[in-house]
Amino acid sequence: MTKKDNEQARMFIERTISILQQYENNLKDGEQSYSHTLFINACVGLLMVTRETILNDLPQSQINKQDWGIEPSDIKHIENNDFSVAKIALEIRNSIAHYNFSFEYNDSKSVPIDKISFRSDFNKIEVEDLDFYSFKRFVLKIADKALKILNEES
Repeated sequence: MTKKDNEQARMFIERTISILQQYENNLKDGEQSYSHTLFINACVGLLMVTRETILNDLPQSQINKQDWGIEPSDIKHIENNDFSVAKIALEIRNSIAHYNFSFEYNDSKSVPIDKISFRSDFNKIEVEDLDFYSFKRFVLKIADKALKILNEES
């Protein structure tokens, strides 16, 4: 197995975050926004790269709203009651990667995602109706932490 390219991982995370910002900045007044859908797509990459490069370096401390955007009470179930940042990041990644997430939508027009729910195979996590902005804050904080770790390793 080849060693993971941390420089490439760092660039990928930085560019993914730039894409999200670029989209928001270039959205014209009155134009239909797909920013929440774009963000979920970006999460696949952000959480996959994090999982494959620095997952074991993520904090083992318990999540909290102030630092991570999510608190333990936002999570209905987590395997072994492990509310660590690393475990939550892993299980949300698995949920998204295996298309085990849901949100309310409208068949005829795009509406912003307000709440999102996650489940994973083998009942490792269950999150119901998590505020989308809390979810977004968590993922961006994970990406930021991943960049700091990757930069320290270079």
